Amino acid sequence: MRSLAGLIDFECAARWQSFKLASLELHKTPAAVSQQIKTLEQTLGFPLFERHARGVTITDKGKELAETVAKAVLLLDQKINDLADGGGDRVLRVSTTHSFAMKWLIPRLPRFNLAYPEVDFRLEATDEPVPLNSGKCDVVVRHARYEPHAADDLTFPDRFVMVASPSLLERSGRPDLLIDDIDGLPIIYEGSTHPWMLLLEARGMLGKTLSFTRAFSHAGLLVQAAVSGDGVALVSAAIASDDILAGRLVMAADLFVPSSYCYRVLTASSSATKIQVKHFRSWIAEEMRQCTYP
Repeated sequence: MRSLAGLIDFECAARWQSFKLASLELHKTPAAVSQQIKTLEQTLGFPLFERHARGVTITDKGKELAETVAKAVLLLDQKINDLADGGGDRVLRVSTTHSFAMKWLIPRLPRFNLAYPEVDFRLEATDEPVPLNSGKCDVVVRHARYEPHAADDLTFPDRFVMVASPSLLERSGRPDLLIDDIDGLPIIYEGSTHPWMLLLEARGMLGKTLSFTRAFSHAGLLVQAAVSGDGVALVSAAIASDDILAGRLVMAADLFVPSSYCYRVLTASSSATKIQVKHFRSWIAEEMRQCTYP
């Protein structure tokens, strides 16, 4: 390509599906954006947009190209930021799930920042798997089924615990939270009742009168709903750990459910030698070891 200007204008117009809106972001006139894209189309030899009286519609080939250009622009932006920060010597990019970020990692980040104030920590929360060596992150923390892993991976087992808020127990007149005494209590869950069904079947409790009331899309939301007194929840011990230790949740003393899942801390091969990555791996390993329950 002779110039990146046409690709930049095209990517912006593809996102907005509008030359006019793209022009506002790019601080150009709509006519200038249109001309850049027209020149790009002439160079490529195929149309990127269909023009009509009410605006423009991106073509199938335009969609494919827009996805590729968007990824390239993101990588360029990240590299420019890294270089501006001294060649990436201070930047640490971590990707993890929304629930783990919200309920486990972010509450502990002040300790990391205090220990390593020179590290520029950048956190991306997403429930979509991020390719480890995509260039988008240095470290990913994933909640996944336990499998044999590379020697340089950090793996921490998870387990399920049954929890409820003290206010819910008080309203229901129960001094303790017991699996055999949840008749009539509202039961809340993440996504599907399947984990509850497996547990209740194993305990011979499927014949009891149970009230499944609300479903939540993320473990962090489920834990927060339990804290608010919405119901009894079966949750990841790691995600609920801070609320248990702080007394915002009561954990059933008669129930510990093994989990086939674990948290894995994975490092991109291109980032393995970075000092900030080594600091983070050492820090999170210690935090996980200290993550205990009453």
